[in-house]
Parts: sequence; C-alpha cells; structure tokens
Amino acid sequence: MKDTGVGMAAADIPKALETFGQIENPLSGAHKGTGLGLPIVQASIEMHGGRLVVDSDSGAGTTFTVIFPRERVIHPACRNSTRPHLGVGTAPVAGDTGVSPRRLGGQALKYLHTMVRVLDLDQSLDFYCTRLGLAEIGRIENEKGRFTLVFLPVPGEEAAQVELTYNWDPEELDEGRNFGHLAYQVDDIYEICKSLMDGGVAINRPPRDGRMAFVRSPDNISIEFLQRGDALAPAEPWVSMPNTGKW
Repeated sequence: MKDTGVGMAAADIPKALETFGQIENPLSGAHKGTGLGLPIVQASIEMHGGRLVVDSDSGAGTTFTVIFPRERVIHPACRNSTRPHLGVGTAPVAGDTGVSPRRLGGQALKYLHTMVRVLDLDQSLDFYCTRLGLAEIGRIENEKGRFTLVFLPVPGEEAAQVELTYNWDPEELDEGRNFGHLAYQVDDIYEICKSLMDGGVAINRPPRDGRMAFVRSPDNISIEFLQRGDALAPAEPWVSMPNTGKW
C-alpha cells in the first residue's frame, strides 16, 4: 500500500512502530493520533507469521509492504468468489469450529465424506472398524437401488467420514490409482502396525523411518499412517522389513 502524504524520515520509522510512538508532523509540527495504529497492524501481521516493511521519506509519502509465509496465503483460485470453484477449508458436519464455510457458486460448502466401494461388507467392516478403530455412525439400506452405505469416522472426529458403498449385485472393482489413499495420524506408528500384523493385515510399506507406513484394505484401498510429531527412533522388526506388493 502506498500513499502520497507527508511521509517520515527513515530514522523515525522504528519509533512509529513502537507502542504509543508518535512522529512530529513536518508540516504542522504537531503530534496526531495515539501511536497505536501501526503497532497494532504490525502485531496482527506477526501473529500470522508475517512481517511489515515500511519505506518512507519526508515529503515523499510512505509505502507499506506486508509479507506472509506461503502457508498463510490462500491461492487466488481458492478464495471466496461467485465463480463456480471449490474453496479451501470446510465447515464440519458436527460442531462449530468457528471456521466460515467456503462457497461454490454462492452456496456454502461443508465436507461430508470420502466414498470407497467394497465387495464384501462384513470383511470391510472388520478391517475399518476392528483393525483401524473407526466407528459406524450411520447406515442406509436402499432396496430400490440395491446398495448399502455405511459411514465411518474416527471416534470423536465425526466431521471426517469414510463412506463404504456396497452394491448388492456382483461386480468387479478395478484399482483406481488416481484415487490416492486415505491418511490417518497416529500416536505410535509401531504400535498400530504391530496390531494390524497381529490381526493378519500385511504392512505393505513398513515404518522403517519411524514416520510413515502403508497398508491396504480388502478392496485394495491404500491406507497411510503418519506418526504424530517427530519420527520415532528406528527399531526392529521394521528397519529390516521389506516392502510388500504396492500401495
């Protein structure tokens, strides 16, 4: 932002950024304001990891530049707009986080679920609920459409659900590499991998680095586990365990 006002000497800029700091008007010789405006602006910017750069000279106006880290800036294509595009962030299904819902064509959006198709519902529920610890919070049996929908969040995080879709009529499911994977953060990646192995689940990508592991569901959906915080120290049997298949 740039103005064409009276400006201030470069030596006075640090004082102008101090709380209650006041700079004498070079034209009138008077002090105006409380000396809080710029300090408040600077503090607000710094709360977001940014910084305020002030470039000024007496009689030449002032230029204010605000610099934010990349992760604090919303890409122009993801800002609220009347254009039909998806926004960044979502309003949760349950509870109020204080985050405003983003918009699509002027309509508010909220994230609902990620859907995966399954061939054997009982086998899939054993994997997602018994092995992974998800919880069933809803089910739809549609006789006319001949399908069942089961909704599974992590307990306590009902805003993020996996929807299992089971079609009653026989079908074949191809592996869609464009789907990617489901990802979950865990407190102890070694513990969950051991629990899955004990339950007969293959660890396709063992956590050799103490940070990341992959398994696959009965329908070959890739599931990623990421260690919360820093990676755990390398440990056996994971360090020596080779990859299995693909994920």
